[in-house]
Amino acid sequence: EELWCHAEATAFRHEHGDGPRTTPTIVDGRVISMGANGTLTVLDLQTGQLHWKQATLEDPKSQNLLFGMSGSPLVIDGRVIVTPG
Repeated sequence: EELWCHAEATAFRHEHGDGPRTTPTIVDGRVISMGANGTLTVLDLQTGQLHWKQATLEDPKSQNLLFGMSGSPLVIDGRVIVTPG
């Protein structure tokens, strides 16, 4: 049963398959996800409410990898670590 859904305004499209390409990380009641366009989001696990988001690329169209971002976020000591390209 779907409890909530979150979507960003931009969508990654590619001839070999659209995004997203990562597995969200769940820690301390939050869902941390890296979109294929490089948008990092942190959502409340129970409600889906957005806590914060960060663009990891200044210009995803020119800086993104051919197949998009595909690394799942890692959380260590309260810090979110991603590899945006």
